[in-house]
Amino acid sequence: MSTKIEMRPFDKINKVMFAEYERVRKSGHWNMIMNTREAAEEAGLSIDTYMGVLKNYAALMKKFPDVRKQ
Repeated sequence: MSTKIEMRPFDKINKVMFAEYERVRKSGHWNMIMNTREAAEEAGLSIDTYMGVLKNYAALMKKFPDVRKQ
């Protein structure tokens, strides 16, 4: 039985959440699409938040441009 995943809306994703996602992405430890559960866990994000970041990545980069520079 599968669990339905809801995506956290764009406006409910804050800078800290996005920064944690970016930290894990930059580490190169996980494939951010194929290993979503593992990467979400390492980032300390719920799967719903993680999927919201994944879906809204480009918009979040525009919203929080300084996160990429960290």
